[in-house]
Amino acid sequence: DCPTGADILIVVSPLPTLNLQAVTSCDLTPKSLHDIHEQDVIYDWTPGLLLNDSTIGNPVATPTQPGIYEYHITAERDGCTAEGDVTFSVFDADIDVTTPPQKLCEGTSLTLTAMLSSPGTVGWLPGGPDVILTDTTTYVATLFYGDGCVAQDSVKIESIPLPLLDLAVNPT
Repeated sequence: DCPTGADILIVVSPLPTLNLQAVTSCDLTPKSLHDIHEQDVIYDWTPGLLLNDSTIGNPVATPTQPGIYEYHITAERDGCTAEGDVTFSVFDADIDVTTPPQKLCEGTSLTLTAMLSSPGTVGWLPGGPDVILTDTTTYVATLFYGDGCVAQDSVKIESIPLPLLDLAVNPT
C-alpha cells in the first residue's frame, strides 16, 4: 500500500558546464585551459603537469618548453559527471635579422637576411628580402609560426644620397 498525500521531492542536478577548446601559447606564455569554474563542482585535471591547481575549473598551465600537451578533465556535481579533453599547444620561436645596420649609397641592391629558431614563414615590411635603397628605411622581419604566433626583429639601413654633378658645358 502506498501512502496517500505524500510528497516526493526529486532534485535533478545539471551536468557541470565544460566549454573546452584547444589552447595555444606563443613564447611560453602561461594560459588558462578552461574559462569556467563552478563553485559546486569537483574538478580533476590529469595529468596535473604544469598546472597551478588541478582541482579547479580554470587552471593555468605554465609551459617550460614547446610541445603538445594533452589534458583530461573530469567534472562532478552531485554524482553527475562530465568529461572532456583539452590540447595545449606550446610554441616558442625567434627571428634575428642577420643583416647588420649600415649606410649604403642610394640605388644599392641589398638582400636582407634573418635566422629563424624554428620553422615558419617570414615576411618583410616595407619590402624584401631583396631591396634597392631609395631612402633610409627600417626593415621589419616577421616570423609567422605555430598557430597564430609571430616574432619580429628589425634593421635600419641608411641610404646615402648620390652626389649631384653639374655637367653643363661652360662656353668660354
